[in-house]
Amino acid sequence: MLRNTNPGLARRFNLQDAFYFEDYNDEDLLSILMEKVKQLDMKIDMDTALEAIKMLAEQRRTELHFGNGGAVENLLSSAKQRMMTRLKNCSGPQMALAGIKLQASDFSALPDLSNETTVYTMTSIPAEPANFIDSMFAHLIGCGNVKKTVKQFISTIAFAQKQGRDPLENIELNFFFGGGPGTGKTTVARIMGTLLKSLGLISKNTVTEHSASDFSTGFAGQAGKQTREIFRAALGGVLFIDEAYRLNPSKGGAYMREVIDEIVQILTEPVFKNNMAVIVAGYEEDMDILFKVNPGLKSRIQTTVKFEQFTIEDSVLYLKMKLREKGLQICSEHDAGQLLRECQELLLAPHWSNGRDIDTLATIIYQKHAQLVMEDRSIPGCVKVDGLSDDNVVDFSVIKAAFRDLIDQKQGAIAAFDAQAQAAAACTAPDWAGLALALAPRPSAAPVALHASKQPSEPSGDSDARREVSNQFVCFEREFLLDIQEAMQYLDIDIGDLEQVASFDIQRLAAKFERNFDLVKEWQRKIQLVWEQAKRFKEELATKKRAQRPKWRCAICGLPHCKVAPYIKGYEDVDL
Repeated sequence: MLRNTNPGLARRFNLQDAFYFEDYNDEDLLSILMEKVKQLDMKIDMDTALEAIKMLAEQRRTELHFGNGGAVENLLSSAKQRMMTRLKNCSGPQMALAGIKLQASDFSALPDLSNETTVYTMTSIPAEPANFIDSMFAHLIGCGNVKKTVKQFISTIAFAQKQGRDPLENIELNFFFGGGPGTGKTTVARIMGTLLKSLGLISKNTVTEHSASDFSTGFAGQAGKQTREIFRAALGGVLFIDEAYRLNPSKGGAYMREVIDEIVQILTEPVFKNNMAVIVAGYEEDMDILFKVNPGLKSRIQTTVKFEQFTIEDSVLYLKMKLREKGLQICSEHDAGQLLRECQELLLAPHWSNGRDIDTLATIIYQKHAQLVMEDRSIPGCVKVDGLSDDNVVDFSVIKAAFRDLIDQKQGAIAAFDAQAQAAAACTAPDWAGLALALAPRPSAAPVALHASKQPSEPSGDSDARREVSNQFVCFEREFLLDIQEAMQYLDIDIGDLEQVASFDIQRLAAKFERNFDLVKEWQRKIQLVWEQAKRFKEELATKKRAQRPKWRCAICGLPHCKVAPYIKGYEDVDL
């Protein structure tokens, strides 16, 4: 890179004549380690020294810029600090007996989760796998599929050791986390660093989080370079890409194809393969479409972990857990049945978001209870129970009021959308023809409509009938309509056939648009209104000898053959 800043440097410093210094091998590192220990007036036995060399060899394998002699010094410095901490609580005779001698435990740092967490290596797997797995996910609800995957890892490691083979030959470190919002994908991804490090599958317990937008710089030819830099920074640990479906070029732009191609290449290179874990997370239907952009991506991310939707029982259990974390408890166990009914109603409310909604609910409960206790007064829907002496006990009336507030918020969002749709009816649909997508054209006969024979070919749009057609879809966000368009193409729906689009069974989109399925219903209702209008045009046409035919356009892509968000841009004369 330095040579490229000035052409003169490239001429004066020929890389063909450069001196190359290779990384030290294990024997060299051992010699340096023993010499450094001697200089520090410490002692170390050969078995401990060999364990330290294994750690250095792992660094050399996974890090792009291995420190060689510097890495030995850093490792010894950390080991010396842990040794001094270990000896600090020893008495004088005990310290004299132990001597200034490094032990194997001085070279092993504990994971960040807890000081009581055991570090497992390739030669020391958990003696009780079930307890190990449960301890990792004790604070999470569900995660049955994750636990199953970890259990398979432990069995594979044990069997590989029995055969004397490298477990990484048969373990996939690239994962796809699929599931709805609030099901724990991000939380589990943050645990995977400690978990995989504890099993000895990666060298660092770090988890680097990125979104799809981090991979693109907005300049041609730079996305691949940016992608490689992100992977290099995460090498040795876990790289987590949240909402990875936005890497789809149809969502994130043309540069995302360069990102996907680069990721496919990186996952096959020896410096990255098995030297880091990669987790992509997103909604399953969206990710299925992404994997079709480059089939090589799916073949390199084969381990799928599905996160299930919260059940009513899961929701109750998680709510109690969150309240305990806030130092609160529910008044009486006899309210259990009523709590189940309240949770069931919340699950049926619009845009159910699993754990996220329960987190919000717990916060509302805490705020209402705090107001009740500190202000010593009643609040709407809540009752302060005189017989309770513990301020940390929440009466069920507070919990019920919190449920009402959250459900009202969700239903209020739908009402706000309806109001926005009505307000948009007075507007004129924008002409987005310049935003045309690269869709394969499908021949389709445009519906023919009758209007006064002397109207201009590009009318001003004053007609109520025309304004009705033109304004149907301005209340929807463009991103939402793009998702509809992409999903229908994926399901082989002819988007050029207005009748087929209007009669399409939207339940086939229920999983993909689970978080905003009410919008899908509203979209189809408007499509059906347009279809009815088009049929009336055709009926009028049958009674006339000369009329005008509408020039249809899609409000999303601007193409005449697409009927995902159809409106009439203008009219043209037609002979009957």
